[in-house]
Amino acid sequence: PAPQPPEVKRLRLNLNLKRGEYERIYEAYQRDASLFQGESELILGASQGALALKAYDEALGLLSHLHSLEENKPEQYYFSALAYWGLKENEKLEAVLADAVRWAEQAKDSPWSGRIHLLKVYHHLNQKAYDLAFAGMGDLFDNNTDLALLAVTWGYFKLGAAGNLFSVLQALDASQEQSPYHSQIYRILSRFLIEEGNLPGAIEMDQRERNELRKQMDLLEKETEMLRRGI
Repeated sequence: PAPQPPEVKRLRLNLNLKRGEYERIYEAYQRDASLFQGESELILGASQGALALKAYDEALGLLSHLHSLEENKPEQYYFSALAYWGLKENEKLEAVLADAVRWAEQAKDSPWSGRIHLLKVYHHLNQKAYDLAFAGMGDLFDNNTDLALLAVTWGYFKLGAAGNLFSVLQALDASQEQSPYHSQIYRILSRFLIEEGNLPGAIEMDQRERNELRKQMDLLEKETEMLRRGI
C-alpha cells in the first residue's frame, strides 16, 4: 500500500487518543517521532502508553518535551510522579508531588487539582502514613467528592477495615447519582473480598465492575461514532 501522508497519520493518532488507546500512540511514536513535534496532546498520550508498558524512563523523556508549556504543567507533574513511583525513586516522586500540590493550590477549579491530591493520598497510603493520607482527603472533599470516595475506599482497604468498606458500598447502592469511579471502587472491594476468602462476594463485585465498564464503553462508542460523522 502507498505510504500515508503525515496528516492522515495524525488523524488516526487523534482517534487513538479519543479512544484512550495510549499504547498504540506510544508505538507510533517509537516508529516516527517526527509526527509528534509540537503536538502536546499526542506526546501526553504517548507518555501514558509508555507508563502502561512500564517504560518509565521513556515516559519521563517524553514528558520532558512539555517542560516549557505552562498549559500542560498538571499533566506533566501527574505523569512524571507516576513514572517515579514506578521506578521506586521516592525522593524524586515527593519532589514532583510537592511542586504539583503547589500548582493545585493555585488552580483549585482544574480537574487536575483533585487528581493530584488523590495521588498524594495514595502515596501516603503506600508509605503507611495513614494519618497524613486521611488528612489529605479533606482537600479532595473540597474539590471532588467522587475522587474523595475513591480515596476513602482505598484507605479502608489498606487498613483492612471491613465495616467501613461495606458502608461505602451501601452508600454507593443508595446514591441516586452515578460516580465515574464506581467501577474502580467495586474493583477495590473485590480485591478485599478475595483476600478475605469470600469468593462469591468477590465475583459479585467483579460483575458490578464489568457492568460499569460496559456502560463507559457504550458511551465511548457513541462519542466515537459522532466524531466519525463530524458532530
